[in-house]
Amino acid sequence: MHDRCHPARSVALSLALALWCLAPSAFADLDISILVEQQQARAAGRTASPGAADQRAAGAGGADGPTDPESQYQLAVSMDAESANPDLKQAARWYRAAADQGHAVSQANLGLMYAQGQGIARDDRQAIKWLTRAGQQGHTIAQYSLGLMHYEGRGVRKSFERALGWYERAARGGSAKAMNNIGIMNALGEGVGRDDAAAYAWFAAAAAAGDSGGENNRQLIAQEFDAATRERAEARAAELRTELGL
Repeated sequence: MHDRCHPARSVALSLALALWCLAPSAFADLDISILVEQQQARAAGRTASPGAADQRAAGAGGADGPTDPESQYQLAVSMDAESANPDLKQAARWYRAAADQGHAVSQANLGLMYAQGQGIARDDRQAIKWLTRAGQQGHTIAQYSLGLMHYEGRGVRKSFERALGWYERAARGGSAKAMNNIGIMNALGEGVGRDDAAAYAWFAAAAAAGDSGGENNRQLIAQEFDAATRERAEARAAELRTELGL
């Protein structure tokens, strides 16, 4: 795979290459996204203390552990990477148990563990399987991760069109990084015809949603605009922010 951050071979490519280099690197977010739901759970006071996990397991399902998916998910979280006593192999086991019962967050976390090879052998096809199930239930991190994997061709045939579709679903679920990546793809003409005004609009949306890369890219691409293009781009940006509720 070629390196998009090499120096541009022509003036026409320089802007697109610069935009890509400012964007999140392909799997930087995938590496940490498995922790997001756990961090949210802890912030809400939902993650059990180390000893309580065993007590909950015994109370909910006897010696073999809980049988309902929410308790299985909570048990997995108590064993995952950010817990006091991590056991990633057991975390993967309990995420799978909950995922098999349709628990979307567990499906997403299991898919990400497969993608990373954490607690389980790396298997990109299994990652795609479980992330897709979670994404179809509206899990935004799973949708964003599927965009990354389709873009890179991990576990599936590389497809800019499918990547863009998953990014759009994630963006409409509030993912600022997905918005930024859609802007990049519009700027590069990947999966869609090149459209600098649309790219600007998505970068502006990402910035409004709190992504610093989106703001950097918005400023960078605007340097190429004449007055008419800037006016059209600003109008598109206003429409998109309204559409996304930003």
